[in-house]
Amino acid sequence: MPAQLVAGYMSTQAFIIASQNVALKVTDYLRLQSSPMAREFVKNQPENASSVREWLAASLIKKLDVQTDKDSNLITVSYSGTIRNSLPMSPMHSLYRTSRPAWN
Repeated sequence: MPAQLVAGYMSTQAFIIASQNVALKVTDYLRLQSSPMAREFVKNQPENASSVREWLAASLIKKLDVQTDKDSNLITVSYSGTIRNSLPMSPMHSLYRTSRPAWN
């Protein structure tokens, strides 16, 4: 890939990683809708509130930090915050480290 295209490519990849679509898929993959946090959300929301799935995905994105390094082809992904009941984060990591994950 020509050097002048790398920066745009890396920025695009970072944007995709932090997108609503990917966050929804992570929410599904980790089965976050069945967590106690999700049940508490449903109990406290009016009928016209966003879906639990969308709320969980938005919550993930808010605490996600995706950075590109202008001097390399690396993307740093970090998540800050607590997840109740110590949900394992390794599945989230395994989704990204595969080149073409199967989202089913």
